[in-house]
Amino acid sequence: MKYFAFSLVLILSLFLLCACSQPLDLTGEDAAQQILSISKNPEQYLGEEIIFAGYYTYQDFIGRYHYVLLSLSNEENLGFEIRLDGEYPPAGSAVRVRGILKSVNEFGQDYIYLEVHELSVLQPAE
Repeated sequence: MKYFAFSLVLILSLFLLCACSQPLDLTGEDAAQQILSISKNPEQYLGEEIIFAGYYTYQDFIGRYHYVLLSLSNEENLGFEIRLDGEYPPAGSAVRVRGILKSVNEFGQDYIYLEVHELSVLQPAE
């Protein structure tokens, strides 16, 4: 009986460990392709933890919007809006963020963003 209970606990523990998902790492060469996939089907990724590296920037419209983009050029605006409790780095800084992909409806439009719980400055803005 003890062997059965031990085996059952061991199997359940292994099952729970395997069920834990790894963060989606968007720091590789295929990051642009993965971002496009997420933007086309965001509902499949909502709630997922994402690791992403790029350049921090912001824009002032009705409010201030913060982004991490693969490039700061106007030609390639691939990245994510980010929301962070705390200080943002200087615009143009290379950063690495880790956060949860979420959705919000603003002005009648659904938008995705990363709720950031970890931000590292890789290279400060010049």
